[in-house]
Amino acid sequence: MADDTLTKHYNEAARKRLFGRAKVVGDCIFYPGRAATRSGHRQIWFKGRMQLAHRVAWMLEVGPIPDGLCVLHQCDNPPCINTGHLFLGTVQENNADRDAKGRGKLPRPDQVRRLQPGPTVHGTLTAYVKRKCRCGPCRQANSAYRQGRKAQRDAMLKVAWPQVVIG
Repeated sequence: MADDTLTKHYNEAARKRLFGRAKVVGDCIFYPGRAATRSGHRQIWFKGRMQLAHRVAWMLEVGPIPDGLCVLHQCDNPPCINTGHLFLGTVQENNADRDAKGRGKLPRPDQVRRLQPGPTVHGTLTAYVKRKCRCGPCRQANSAYRQGRKAQRDAMLKVAWPQVVIG
């Protein structure tokens, strides 16, 4: 009985932290937490560790998430914690949803436009670095670039040059 009361109190505190800071934008409820993943999903401290905010919202409002299932967004807004926009699905369903909406890292084959390599313009840094050309003019361009970078570094570090008389 005491554990039930403690869990209920803990969940209420987490619900206040999660939904108390949330902002309503249109139909979505955004959690503005500063901790975020690269994909934009917000995180919140829950049950002793950082967890994704939309998963915590699902656990607090709907119930536990079964093993092997993900909480997916219908609205495609990673910070959204509106449980009306969330649904359960497998990893395969999540990947299929992502690909169907064109949100994957790789573009679809019909979106790819292959660039034809242009002619190598000798005496440029691009030819030396990207095209791996090692002819005389390309080497000189690289050497001039490196000397310029060395001069910038020396000036920044205030290295005294022997050819410069100070005073």
